[in-house]
Amino acid sequence: LVSLALAPHAQGRPEAVVSITPDTHVFVGEWVTLRCVIQGGGDTHRSYSWYKNGKLQQRGDSLSFWVDANSDRGDYTCREYYTRLQSAAVRLTVS
Repeated sequence: LVSLALAPHAQGRPEAVVSITPDTHVFVGEWVTLRCVIQGGGDTHRSYSWYKNGKLQQRGDSLSFWVDANSDRGDYTCREYYTRLQSAAVRLTVS
């Protein structure tokens, strides 16, 4: 499990945090799960969108898939709908 707090964090200010399992470097055939949470935000009822290389992939607090090709590699970000908080990109590499 790799957990990355990828946005600058001022004290008391919420931030988007992405965690990725199993790691940011994966192999074809592995199952990958990315999760997004807003730390320091209080409200647990959130609506997230996931982007790969700037293009919307799906909505939900997580993004999971079998790595089936090098086309799965790229920069993944999450954005919370109401606060518009967005994580910095997490780069997924595939071997």
